[in-house]
Amino acid sequence: MTLLPAKTLNISERGQIKEGYFADIVVLDPAAISSTATYESPLSYPTGIDYVILNGQIVVSYGKHTGKLCGKVLKLYSPLA
Repeated sequence: MTLLPAKTLNISERGQIKEGYFADIVVLDPAAISSTATYESPLSYPTGIDYVILNGQIVVSYGKHTGKLCGKVLKLYSPLA
């Protein structure tokens, strides 16, 4: 799901679960996914997402945010932009 976009955009060390690569993984229960956000509380977390791993760091564990902020903005040069 992420290998083709990573290759297309020439982003190295992403798109595969492989030693030395940046791991971005979501473990979820498709039957339990549900948004809890409302207009009054738009930033509430959804249900059904058990784990989120960004850059090899667990940021959601047992459905709860761990407080880690290890995401990274990827800036790419695009001749079309």
